[in-house]
Amino acid sequence: MARNMNRETLEQKIAKTEKAISRKREQYDRLTAELEDLHKKKKAILNEEILKAVFC
Repeated sequence: MARNMNRETLEQKIAKTEKAISRKREQYDRLTAELEDLHKKKKAILNEEILKAVFC
């Protein structure tokens, strides 16, 4: 049988979980921005290679 939580314990657990989600969201946003930057760099390199192939 599950142990009953009192209100204070439940509130602490909620706060802890919200804080963890916030940290993960910040990490997700940072990694998403980094990935977008990497894709832009890759596209620039591919465009440069195409131009070289066409004009050489």
